[in-house]
Amino acid sequence: MFEIMLGSLSLPTILIIVWAAVIALALLIEVLTYDLVTIFFIPSGLVSLILAATIPSDLWWVQLVVFVVMSIVMIFTLRPLLKRWLIKPTIATEVIETVVGEKVRLLIDAVDGKSLIKINGVEWTAQIEGGLNLEKDDVVEIIKNDSNIFLVKPITAEEKKSNASSSKESEEGEADEAYEMYKKTPDEIYKRPARKKGGSK
Repeated sequence: MFEIMLGSLSLPTILIIVWAAVIALALLIEVLTYDLVTIFFIPSGLVSLILAATIPSDLWWVQLVVFVVMSIVMIFTLRPLLKRWLIKPTIATEVIETVVGEKVRLLIDAVDGKSLIKINGVEWTAQIEGGLNLEKDDVVEIIKNDSNIFLVKPITAEEKKSNASSSKESEEGEADEAYEMYKKTPDEIYKRPARKKGGSK
């Protein structure tokens, strides 16, 4: 019966049905897998469907070539970009706990209170407390994580002063330690017994 139904249809109609089925199947697979592969078959199939309805049916191979070429090009050019923006790596709970309280710099100027920060080499969306539009390189403190968004707050002037003071004290301590080491003799540095003058008898 199915063969009889197909036999009563023209080739252009059959091609339109085929491309419509390809689009529907690609959409279903993408919804089930969310792998960002079959999603690119949808626009390719749509273009081929339009061609099936507009060009002579004996040029069906053109539709196939367009579908294959478009799909390959989009998979290799658009898929990496979509994966970067839509699929974020998950962060383990213990990692989140370690980054809370850390101070990081904004990677771009904030717009509508949102910017980007980098954690363990990965860029994440940062929601600034109070919706403030801070500037690039401003230092913020991570408060908590909500899904793929980190809530941050700008550090106060007192915190900036405290951080600068701590950094200065650390540098001064390192300088003093280096100077004390410079004053010591090699025997003192390596804790070797001092040599007696005149030699032993």
